[in-house]
Amino acid sequence: MTKLTKSVRRAKKTVEFTHPRLYQRQDYESFNSEALKGILGYLKYLYLEGEISDRAYKVLVSYALSTFVENLISPKLDIVFNDVDLALREASESLLADILA
Repeated sequence: MTKLTKSVRRAKKTVEFTHPRLYQRQDYESFNSEALKGILGYLKYLYLEGEISDRAYKVLVSYALSTFVENLISPKLDIVFNDVDLALREASESLLADILA
């Protein structure tokens, strides 16, 4: 039984070591989802208790959802823009080297 447990621990450590960004992104996305659930629950509570109006509830829910979407998309766009920037730099350096040669 101990041998099985040790091998399972090793396998888990290997997966975590080989894909650290995958785990970080999943943790971030799950944290973001849980935060949204908490905020929406609190807004619903305030609405049901009469603390905020219909209009305020709709505006706050819309704002919370737009922030949620922005938090999901922004890191992905940063990665894409960084990749494009790197590709453009490499292309310009190559072109400059060809011109100077």
